[in-house]
Amino acid sequence: MIRVFLVEDNEVVRNGLAAILPAQGDFEIAGQATNGLEALDQLKEGLKVDLALVDLNMPVMDGIDLTRRLSDEFPMINVVILTMHDKSAFVQKAAQAGAKGYALKHAEMDELYGVLKSVHSGKNYFEDLK
Repeated sequence: MIRVFLVEDNEVVRNGLAAILPAQGDFEIAGQATNGLEALDQLKEGLKVDLALVDLNMPVMDGIDLTRRLSDEFPMINVVILTMHDKSAFVQKAAQAGAKGYALKHAEMDELYGVLKSVHSGKNYFEDLK
């Protein structure tokens, strides 16, 4: 079972992912946060996760800053960015911050499942964007 931490400020997206991912059978939602600072607080309190699915644009602490902090403070957590931003500059920033994967919110669910499983197994996945 892959323990996923959803870090997304949009309640509809976060709740949708929380409902859909466990239905696949390989995923368990270990926690949810609406911004990077809230996510770090939960992890420092002992939340155990394998993978963080992180939005780029969030209040208080965005996805790039959170990814940097996770890479430094919780390197065992694999980060996958899930965003609407489809420009290669964002992919590069995410990779430089330590993300292991990058997927677009309009991706098919099978593709998202594949990205999460691939990253969890130790492979990187970055969309080939413009």
